[in-house]
Amino acid sequence: MINTVESSDLTGELEYPNNVFIKVWFFIGSLITFTSLAISLWLLVDVFAKDKALQVGPGVGTVVQVCLVSLSCALFWIARRFGEDSVNIGL
Repeated sequence: MINTVESSDLTGELEYPNNVFIKVWFFIGSLITFTSLAISLWLLVDVFAKDKALQVGPGVGTVVQVCLVSLSCALFWIARRFGEDSVNIGL
C-alpha cells in the first residue's frame, strides 16, 4: 500500500484534488505495517513465550518475516524516490 504513493504526492509539490486521499492512503498503509509488527511481537511474547510446550521458532520467524517485509517496502519506496530525482535532472 505504501509503494503505491509517490513521494512528490506527499510533499504537496503537485496540486491534486485527491491530495488528502493520497496522504490518508499512505497513513493507512503505514498503520497496517506497524500494526502487523505489533501483532507479531504480541504473538511471540504472549503465545509462544508463555507456553513452554511450544517452541519459540514460529514466533521468532513471524517477527523476522514482518520486519523483512517492512524493510523491503521502505527500501523500495526510498529507492523509487531516488529514481524519480535522477529522471528529473536528465540522467
